[in-house]
Amino acid sequence: MEPTKIYLKPIIIIGFIVVFIFLLILLVNLSKNNQKTTTITPTVLPSPTSVIINSSVANLRITNIPTSQVKISPTLIPISNSTGVNEENLMTQAEKTLVEQKTSLRKKTPFVDKDFSLNFNYGNDKFIVNLSSPKETTKKTFTEWLQKNYPAIPIDRFVFN
Repeated sequence: MEPTKIYLKPIIIIGFIVVFIFLLILLVNLSKNNQKTTTITPTVLPSPTSVIINSSVANLRITNIPTSQVKISPTLIPISNSTGVNEENLMTQAEKTLVEQKTSLRKKTPFVDKDFSLNFNYGNDKFIVNLSSPKETTKKTFTEWLQKNYPAIPIDRFVFN
């Protein structure tokens, strides 16, 4: 029993010291906050002033515009179902056909035939054609197939391997 009393006294003393340091820090912070506060005095804003109209200015009338000569008529604009955008053909018919055929062929890739296979490279925006052997005859077969099915796509849009 005696040994526990010996260890209990230093713990109680250390506890009091910690509480004392905490209270001391709290008091120092409160005294700093009291010194920093400044009183703000409210300022009185000026009240609105009244407008004094000179009687000679109030009786002044505009008489130099002849009302019989001025004819104002609105410009009528017919209502349409348009958005207001100038709808013009941004692409020619040949360009539209090229885009449609290229999109159609791109959706069919990878395309495999007995003489060639076809893939699309999105980085180069070109079609990759892998020809079977013999390459001369299969290239001729490919160009005939291309002209028959996709005549708007030029041959320079294809890379042959």
